[in-house]
Order: sequence, then C-alpha cells, then structure tokens
Amino acid sequence: EMGSGLKIVPVGGGRPRQLCNARGGGATWNNDNVLLFAEYWGTGLYRVSADGGEVSPVGLQFLERIQRLVRERTFSQVAEKLIIEFAQLGSAAGWIGAAGLARQSYDSSFEAAP
Repeated sequence: EMGSGLKIVPVGGGRPRQLCNARGGGATWNNDNVLLFAEYWGTGLYRVSADGGEVSPVGLQFLERIQRLVRERTFSQVAEKLIIEFAQLGSAAGWIGAAGLARQSYDSSFEAAP
C-alpha cells in the first residue's frame, strides 16, 4: 500500500508508481522526463525525475529570472527600489490583499461623503 505522494500511472494501465513523498497540487511532464509541480499554491515550484528520486526546488531560479527581466525593462529609478519576492502568506496572499483593498475602498467612500 502506497501512502500519499506524487504518483504516475503507465499509459497502458497498471499500478500507480510513487515518484516521491511530495504531494503535487498540479504537475506538468516535460520533454526531459522531469515533472514540475507545486506542492501547495504559493509555495514555489519543484522538480522530480519521472524515474523517481530526490525532489528539488526550482522556484528560486524562476524568481531570479523574473527579477532580472523586470529590472532590465524598468526605469532605473524604479528598478533600484523594486523588491520582487515570493508571497510570504502562501495561497492566502491573494485573498488577504483583495480584502485589504476592498476595506480601504469601503473606508474611503465614507470619508469622502458629505
């Protein structure tokens, strides 16, 4: 009996084969026989060989590439002070941010009223 983890099933059928203990929240299988996946929303990207083995993070390389490209395409005055990081709140960041903006808008609508 296999526990939880990232598994693959042969196209022709058969038993699932566990690749690693990580739980994938969605994965893609690339041409290099590597699966890229996120364990949970907002936690970064990971990779594991389709043959199984050790899980390694790829999110840092992805983040560094985005940071570099944005700095190359942004005015230097802005790029010097720009900080791009992973969300510290994980998957809750979007909801909390949206709720905060809605609250600000709601509060300011009463301040502007005569």
